Amino acid sequence: MNQIFGPRPVYPACLALLLVCAPVSAQENRFVIEPSGDGFVRLDSYTGEISVCSEAEGQIVCRMAADERRALEEEIDLLEERIAALERSLEERPGGRENRFPTDEEIDRTFGVMENLMRRFLGVIEDIEKDNDGRRPGTLPPDRT
Repeated sequence: MNQIFGPRPVYPACLALLLVCAPVSAQENRFVIEPSGDGFVRLDSYTGEISVCSEAEGQIVCRMAADERRALEEEIDLLEERIAALERSLEERPGGRENRFPTDEEIDRTFGVMENLMRRFLGVIEDIEKDNDGRRPGTLPPDRT
């Protein structure tokens, strides 16, 4: 047997080790930290977020950069406007925002429509069965010579 391509129990173990280690090694290089003034700047290489970090009362405190914070606040304002518009449109609907159950008339009308639909559907099935003379679709009639 070929020594290079022959079955080896070591290959699956190496593959499993590589698959497990890949996410860990990717996480190791996620943040780039550079000294800046009296603290340092941390860059998240996955999201692009920049944080300014400093030491306060024996702990390291990181805050988002001003530009990112402004963009985040603008996005929040936009979402709040969209929510308000959706709430207004709900209130303008007949019945408002309240969760109401259908009236008896609405239920009767719905069941009437469903009943008509089922009657027509069953009628179509009966017509198909009559056309086939009780045979399965796709089969030929018996030879009557």
